[in-house]
Amino acid sequence: NPFPAVFISFSSVKDPTYNKRHPGRQVALVIAPSYYESFEKYKDLRVKNRGDEYNKLKKELTRRLLERLYEEFPQLKGKIDYVDLGTPVTCDYYLGNHRGACYGLSHSPARFKCDWLKPTTPIENLYMSGQDVMVNGITGAAFGGIVCALSISKSALIKKDIVVGGMKAGLFELFPPKHFQID
Repeated sequence: NPFPAVFISFSSVKDPTYNKRHPGRQVALVIAPSYYESFEKYKDLRVKNRGDEYNKLKKELTRRLLERLYEEFPQLKGKIDYVDLGTPVTCDYYLGNHRGACYGLSHSPARFKCDWLKPTTPIENLYMSGQDVMVNGITGAAFGGIVCALSISKSALIKKDIVVGGMKAGLFELFPPKHFQID
């Protein structure tokens, strides 16, 4: 059965120094949603030693994800040197994300009602940034960074250029004053 969605990214392409450090190589990331319940029975087993059944499941998921990658990028077939697959229990173990969520905090209505989920903290000069301040994903993380920077200095971003999505823009080009209110 097909995945309901697949995210494919080549993050190494965004690093201008990567090709110099690793000529002729790139890194691909392929992510698909899954249910924690499908992996929960393996959560208490030792990492790297969760058994044949778990390894077989990972191998099948890897095959399906590579198949999906090759549908979009057929020129990569036969050119991949290394593949590693993480499951929700992998994320749970290494990242401590609740039930292996790859995007951190739950994105439920309750999350957005939290009064503590903001860039400022009760600890002086400690700020939070990234997707858990805003919404999940790359765009949420970028805007979480902007909101955090504004919490530190409301004028710093106005005077300097900022880069969002590879484009250089002044803050007011992104958020004209009549559309963006700072409390």
